[in-house]
Amino acid sequence: FALEPWADGLGAAIDIGTTTLAAYLYRLSDGTLLSTGTRKNPQDSFGADVISRLEKSLGGAGEALASAIRQGLSELLEELCASAGTTAAQLDCLVITGNTAMLYLLSGENPQSITAVPFAQDDSFGRMVPPRSLELPLRDDAKVYLTRVISAYVGGDITSAVLTAGFVDEQGIRANATELLCDIGTNGEMVLLSGGALYGCSTAAGPAFEGAGLHQGMNARSGAIHRVTMEDGRIVSHVLDGVTAVGICGSGIVDALAVLLDAGVLDESGYLNEDGHDFEDCIVEVDGSPAFRLPGTQVVITQQDIRTIQLAKSAICAGMTALLAEAGVAPGQVERFLIAGGFGSCIDVRSAERIGLILPGFSERSAVLGNAAGTGACMALLSRSMLARSEQLAGMCATVELSTNPVFMEAYVDGMSFPE
Repeated sequence: FALEPWADGLGAAIDIGTTTLAAYLYRLSDGTLLSTGTRKNPQDSFGADVISRLEKSLGGAGEALASAIRQGLSELLEELCASAGTTAAQLDCLVITGNTAMLYLLSGENPQSITAVPFAQDDSFGRMVPPRSLELPLRDDAKVYLTRVISAYVGGDITSAVLTAGFVDEQGIRANATELLCDIGTNGEMVLLSGGALYGCSTAAGPAFEGAGLHQGMNARSGAIHRVTMEDGRIVSHVLDGVTAVGICGSGIVDALAVLLDAGVLDESGYLNEDGHDFEDCIVEVDGSPAFRLPGTQVVITQQDIRTIQLAKSAICAGMTALLAEAGVAPGQVERFLIAGGFGSCIDVRSAERIGLILPGFSERSAVLGNAAGTGACMALLSRSMLARSEQLAGMCATVELSTNPVFMEAYVDGMSFPE
């Protein structure tokens, strides 16, 4: 896209993820990326997922939630600028993207509208706000833009991701293409491009893919098993930084379950077989139920861990199924499957297909976009045309409500099992 900044000097873009904040600093005159930074979303102390935080906000913690994220953003911006030899007070503009709940909690607005039927947001954002309204360390005349959201649970982060995916060009929504974009993470948000139209939905997978809620789950940091393979009849765990394994992250658990299925340790129902396979000595007991200790480590995968992943992967895959059904598209008609998000960018798509996280055949047509929300926010920062395009596409995307969708309900139940 053509460089067409809507401000001078320095600009930054931030993606407020449920789990992680990611920031990018640019020199606007030539589009040079000066520095990047990440940090944990400080709102995680109020709950690992969006629903928990919304409940806390409605329960009276709205100001505390707003204060936490604002302080986190301020500190991240100062770190970002310091690494480039400047300060946040020198920023001329800032783009902030995030899911709808994150933008509500940042702005301090009452999120009641997105927590009750009909789950229709009373603010779609897509506007400039003064930095002081968000308590950010920018000068008063700096421009701060909050990205336009699509619906209550298909947020500005997906608007930004769709911009990255190129579903909309100068002529509008691309015709003659059928592509599916999916941000696989705490919130499984996805958008289908088909027949010159956009369809979006969101399905609550929960934080399991970020490692939360698992017996020895952790995020992708030093000591995390991030990949599991079968090599010459041995199950091999690959650990970040090559240190002693202390836990397992999302990409690791997806690999592990795929390997256990192929090895006959795990059956289609998700039950751990205690015998009848080559790894009987790895079966241990945790809280009165069977668990599997990954060979060569002290990391175990419990029966409850497996059930948790079954729920999460079924929600994601059922969302894809319902979205395609709504548009009258068969899975085989999807030409490209685009994966966004930190977790989604790290998984082995063949393992994801093996456990039923994504639809059959999608691994062969997949492409990884990385942090597509962050990339889209950067595009909106560097080009006024791209910013306008993001607002346009957000207004044209039809939301498919899954809570009462019979196709979703049926696919969700069916998807609990692992593929044979």
